[in-house]
Amino acid sequence: MRCLNITLCLLFLSFHGFSCSSQTSSSHTNNATAVVFNVGVVLDLDSVVGRVGQSCLSMALSDFYSLHPNYTTRLSLHVRDSKGQVLDAAAVALDLLEELEVDAIVGPQNSAQANFVMDLGNRSHVPIILFSARSPSMLSRTPYFIQTALGDDAQVGAISSIIKAFRWRQVTIIYEDTDYGNGLMPSLCTAFQYINAQIAYRSIIPLSATDDFILMELYKLMTMQTRVFVVHMSLYLGTQLFLKAKDIGMLSEGYVWIITDGLMDLIYYMGSPLIEAMQGVLGVKPWIPRSKELDSFEVRWRRKFCRENPAAKHAEISIFALWAYDTVWALAMAAEKVGVKEPVINLDNNLINVTNLFGLGISQTGPKLLRAMLETKFVGLSGEFDIVNGRLRPSAFQILNVIGKGEREVGIWTQSRGISRGFHTNETDSSLNLRESFRGIVWPGETTFVPKGWEIPVSGKKLRIAVPVKLGFTEFVKVEIDPLTNATKVSGISIDIFDAVMGALPYAVPYEYHPFENGDDSSAAEPGSYYNDMVYQVYLEPLNTHLWLTSTAVFILTGFSVWVLEHRINPAIRGPLSHHVGLILWFPLSGIEVTSNLARLVVAVWLFVALILSSSYTASLSSRLTVQRLQPTASDVNQLIRNGDYVGYPYGCFIADLLMVMGFEDSQLKAISTQEECDEALSKGSKNGGISAFFHSVPHVRLFLSEYCGKYMAIGPIYNTEGIGFAFPKGSPLVADVSRAVVTVMEGKKYADILQSKCIIPDSNSINSTSLTLQSFRGIFIFAGFVIVLCLLVYLAKYTYDNRDHLKIMISDSSTTTWSRLYAICKHWDQRDLSSYPFNREKDPEKDPENVLELNDVGDSSLSADTRLKNGFEMASTPSEEELDDATDESVDPNSEDMVVVHLPRAKVELLNGIVVYSNYSDTIRIRQQLRGELGICI
Repeated sequence: MRCLNITLCLLFLSFHGFSCSSQTSSSHTNNATAVVFNVGVVLDLDSVVGRVGQSCLSMALSDFYSLHPNYTTRLSLHVRDSKGQVLDAAAVALDLLEELEVDAIVGPQNSAQANFVMDLGNRSHVPIILFSARSPSMLSRTPYFIQTALGDDAQVGAISSIIKAFRWRQVTIIYEDTDYGNGLMPSLCTAFQYINAQIAYRSIIPLSATDDFILMELYKLMTMQTRVFVVHMSLYLGTQLFLKAKDIGMLSEGYVWIITDGLMDLIYYMGSPLIEAMQGVLGVKPWIPRSKELDSFEVRWRRKFCRENPAAKHAEISIFALWAYDTVWALAMAAEKVGVKEPVINLDNNLINVTNLFGLGISQTGPKLLRAMLETKFVGLSGEFDIVNGRLRPSAFQILNVIGKGEREVGIWTQSRGISRGFHTNETDSSLNLRESFRGIVWPGETTFVPKGWEIPVSGKKLRIAVPVKLGFTEFVKVEIDPLTNATKVSGISIDIFDAVMGALPYAVPYEYHPFENGDDSSAAEPGSYYNDMVYQVYLEPLNTHLWLTSTAVFILTGFSVWVLEHRINPAIRGPLSHHVGLILWFPLSGIEVTSNLARLVVAVWLFVALILSSSYTASLSSRLTVQRLQPTASDVNQLIRNGDYVGYPYGCFIADLLMVMGFEDSQLKAISTQEECDEALSKGSKNGGISAFFHSVPHVRLFLSEYCGKYMAIGPIYNTEGIGFAFPKGSPLVADVSRAVVTVMEGKKYADILQSKCIIPDSNSINSTSLTLQSFRGIFIFAGFVIVLCLLVYLAKYTYDNRDHLKIMISDSSTTTWSRLYAICKHWDQRDLSSYPFNREKDPEKDPENVLELNDVGDSSLSADTRLKNGFEMASTPSEEELDDATDESVDPNSEDMVVVHLPRAKVELLNGIVVYSNYSDTIRIRQQLRGELGICI
């Protein structure tokens, strides 16, 4: 214990030899009644952040109490210098806790120092408040820790969004080997993994790195392909890195540099040489909303800072300064909420043990101050101050571009919207328009062209392309060795296509082919479905199932619509219910004459659809029957297996394993090496030592048929193995560009020229005809349905208008139920429309006396002249209203066979011994009389 006490005494003596003490308070502390809260401040006063932070803390204290002179509490700041060392930071923090019994500590400045001081605060129950140390690893260490700054991991979303926007697939991370540098790596790696960006290399720079070490590391990076660098360093190391990178040409065209906010926020303090070296660099920084208070503070702070630091060349406000200012305001508000201090509980010297070596007292004010601090919310100079889970709530980030003598904002990133040009724009974080979400960016080398993010190093090796060496079927890939020079020559269709693809890239990629002796095709195949039912194939398959169902539906809809349109006016469409149902199903094939124009339009459209369907079906069926006539004896795999026929496959190809899985025995399989050997085996046939069928990929089959198209044909089923592929290592930066180049070549003339030069033509002999689908006739079905529905709507509108009086009476009848009224409407619609043609032909009776009196379609039309109506006769007597009502109330069935219908608009009618009845619904006069004479019918 004596040795320990001597050591501590020496430590404190040493500390008092170099520490500086500053007690700053408001002028209002003269108030004897004010409760003073002692706050310790631990900063590296030789650093930029330390000097800027100290000036902002004192200004914040003065500004706060000048605006709140009536507060009963005051903060007293006690500043200590850590000299940038962990041990010194711990010593001054221990002194503040033991000697001054501070209620809170602001600082220390970096994560390494904070890790030790946080434990002291946890032991003494004193809040440790950090505005510059931002490592994510410190969050869960102790409950007495508050981070009044954004965590370092808050910026990884903005950085990864930049990488994603420009589709860079590989990134190199350069960071310092400290708690500050290492703390960000887990979050950054996770963000890059989420956007499928690969970390090609991690360059770790120690804090004590020399210029030679940094140069060696940069030269190593130059030999690698990746040209996208993310830098996370302190100001001193970052300055060394960029100055050396500028000297060796790594800030020229083709390079991409992205820096984190810790370096971006402080580059002005290193002067113009660093800014000139960093031209074209991108960086992120927390977004600070502009305000009058902020503008006023910047002017006052710049004046104060230059007065206190006359040697400083630049005085630019940083985000750390604003966080320090808001920290003091929040702490002062929290102190006012607590109001009263309580004494520190000092431990007895006898209780000091290994768990509490320094004998720290327990603060009773600290926990209350911590709770009040966490509940404090206000709008400060840096924006909204709100502590969530021990740290400042995340905000938006600026994306800045170093240009000229300063920086320019090129985008804004938020967690909800991603990258956009500003807060009031409509851009969203999607892969289609991310690049357009930026304002104009000037990249290193003073270019506006977006770097592709990788290069083939000048000193690097060429891209090595492995090609398989095949014994046969070398039309696609053929490897030859010159016997004189021993040089390897690679040719074939696949080689020609690959050369065309590489030539279509927007940049030159040196490459060379290397034969691979054990290589072969390794594509996976999926078998297609077989033809199982010959009847289904020939007669039903020309139209697929959906087309058959749709055609049937249109067929029935046509019949139904004609029935609706003609039911009330066409005598041919009358009768019992069974007759109506049969008529609907039969009408499209019948020759029933229609009388209305709407029905004629529907029938015309149906005839148009039926003509197209029948023509297409005939053509498809004829094609299939012709192909079936050309089909060989063995038309599918099952038949080959049942017959025990021999089949061939390309030597060394995966197809052998596939055939065995399908059911072929190993003894049935024969390896074929060349096209000539295949032709000979197929010519012999399975019974003569040859083969009955040969299996190969579609491109090879087409090439074979182009030479032997008169002798052989391709039959189904076909497996999905058509196409040519180029394999690259996972994460290769060439993949995206080569994929786009493949599309360009396949869609252009170059691909067709290559196939034509090799005589690869489409297989016209294949029997795998496709059925006609519903998609092929979608237009005419939509047109037919539209016309039918339109005619029905027009008919419904006309019916409603013509019978509006009667419908109003039935609908307004409140004595009946809804179903009764609906039934009455349907019953009325089911009756004949006596006012329409042909029931009413408006012809002159004198010119056509036969039309004066008409019977229904089943009545007797041979009436005597005595029963004909005489136009111009006066009525013998006018019936009373009661008689008319009685006559009208009689049950009159308009569909009965003893009805005579006469249409004489507003005419006077006289019949011998007859009863005159006027219609309530139209100008039609219904006359009903039971005749007992010659006619024997009822008029």
